[in-house]
Amino acid sequence: MIFRLTFFISLLILVACKTTSINRPDTFFSITKTSADEYNSVIELKYLVRDTLNYNTKNHIIKLPLQLKWKPYAIFKDTLFNSDDERVRRFEYLGQYKYLGFYLVQASFWEHSEKYLVNKYTGEKTTVWDEPKLSPRRKYFADILGYGMDGEPVGVQIWKITVDENGGFKLSNIVEINQQLWTPVDFVWANDNSLILKINTIQLDHPPSKNFDYLKIRLP
Repeated sequence: MIFRLTFFISLLILVACKTTSINRPDTFFSITKTSADEYNSVIELKYLVRDTLNYNTKNHIIKLPLQLKWKPYAIFKDTLFNSDDERVRRFEYLGQYKYLGFYLVQASFWEHSEKYLVNKYTGEKTTVWDEPKLSPRRKYFADILGYGMDGEPVGVQIWKITVDENGGFKLSNIVEINQQLWTPVDFVWANDNSLILKINTIQLDHPPSKNFDYLKIRLP
């Protein structure tokens, strides 16, 4: 199968991309500049149900019910709490995407944090950079990570949502852009096949600029 990857993208952005991962040979996407007006015109839909009181931490443990007879719970246990040890781990339940059957959990470590999408039907845990947003018709997830610690990615991830063999949903990482020129500040889904990134130029040893640029990513 022919590998298809097309960027309609400025040379400056292309040079800055350290890592662009396409996990499916038939993935096609484009990146173009857009405007603040288009970004601000989008009305966002909220799909994350923040029912944090239902599954709060008890005795430093979070137990999330699964639809599995052999494994009734996904368990996240804090370690070395109230400690400055480098091996410390702390977990926080953030909510769930009920239609898809995914819980969202934040994991905080010594020098970084990440989030997990936990499939309540399979128990599978998918690691994402930050809190993802669903496209309007729940075809894709996307998440971003801004400039922070050395060695951490800076950019955007996009996940395709498909139906598995049991009628549930599974995730496939189809786009991952990691670069060091611009940092994403926020993003919105313009429609089910395109998202708009609000970005800022990375300027080391300088405060962030208040002048933002906007990039549109189009998907199949």
